[in-house]
Amino acid sequence: MGCAPSSARTVSLNNAPSTKSEQETEQTAVPAGKVKKENEKDKKKALEIRDLEDTESDYSLIKTDLETITTLMDFLKGLENYATVEVIDDKLRRLSFFYDPIQEEAKSKQLADFLADINYPDLYMKIQRQVHKSYDVFHWKSREDLLGLLAVYSATSVLWNTCDASAKMCKKVGEAGIVEVIIEELEKLRDYAVTPVRDQYRDMYLRSLLATTHNVIRNCHDNRGYFRDAGAVQLLQHYLGMDKILYRSYALLTLSFVVNDDENDKINTGTENVEFFMGMLQSAVESENHRSQKESPFHVTELVAGMTKLAVNDANKVKFVEQGVLPHLVKLLKPDCIIKEQRLAATALWTLAFHDDNKNKIKNEEGCVEALEKLQQSRIRNSERPVKVHCGKSEIKKSKALSRRLCQGVVT
Repeated sequence: MGCAPSSARTVSLNNAPSTKSEQETEQTAVPAGKVKKENEKDKKKALEIRDLEDTESDYSLIKTDLETITTLMDFLKGLENYATVEVIDDKLRRLSFFYDPIQEEAKSKQLADFLADINYPDLYMKIQRQVHKSYDVFHWKSREDLLGLLAVYSATSVLWNTCDASAKMCKKVGEAGIVEVIIEELEKLRDYAVTPVRDQYRDMYLRSLLATTHNVIRNCHDNRGYFRDAGAVQLLQHYLGMDKILYRSYALLTLSFVVNDDENDKINTGTENVEFFMGMLQSAVESENHRSQKESPFHVTELVAGMTKLAVNDANKVKFVEQGVLPHLVKLLKPDCIIKEQRLAATALWTLAFHDDNKNKIKNEEGCVEALEKLQQSRIRNSERPVKVHCGKSEIKKSKALSRRLCQGVVT
């Protein structure tokens, strides 16, 4: 859910080795006799980039950085040891925050699509295999093991941000078998997750895994089968017992996308979770860029979509209304919100109205029915918010139809 926090850039590695590995030195040095061959590689790389630019993905905003990004990826693909300070700080972390995922969302989307096209998921699988073969990341005691843990954390943070931005990356993640790998990692951390003894580095990795699972499923529902096959339904229920409410929320929201109709009792959540969720939603609705200022920068569309999935459970429908969700949803119906926000808010109200206890409360909520009627009567315009959603005529018609149905359902 959301993108990785910028604080991930400043993890302290004071106890880690700080000299360049022999392997990296050898790979960065280019013998004079190979210059011609390297020039030929550069030409080939330029052609590959040009071919990718002609695909359905739009790389217009990052065109000047494509060669740098490709060179960085080629370097990483050629390594055999990723557990070094230089690789973690200068390569993987740079790739994760090449653009600011909040201030440069459009560029981040194009970067994520590009990394999907040049097979970052395959590189991620290689990093996981290499690190786990050489280091004990779950019970680290040496500096080397700690670097191994930070390497898989940094590699996962790239997925965290790119899967937040790109449905294409999420699809590639599913196809590459990464969902199964992440669930296996969470299985290995299940005992640690509920222990009172905390370790900041394992906490960081655990958070990146849980957040990535949510981004992967919410942006690509086709991945649902991969989660179910990997045993995610049972495992994620275990994570609902975590003390840390943010992590518990990641597990709960992911579970809401994975369960089937016969299992929706598993997403019946407690009042504490609902209150926490409502605090994030209020923060996002009230902020200028519609991102939560609490815990993690979740966008309001993520929060409303997640709430709607949780509201499939009847008990949750009542809890969200009792905790004051209606005024926030009404604000998102207003003309100064983008179409996606309006559509998701209308969908949330429609879902909540399926419980008898909520119908009159929605009908009597100040401005609610009026906002829905305006929504169906006028052509919804797209605002110039930092999170830009391009909607065509078909989506506008869907929004109108949905709001019309909701008006009728609530009023009658």
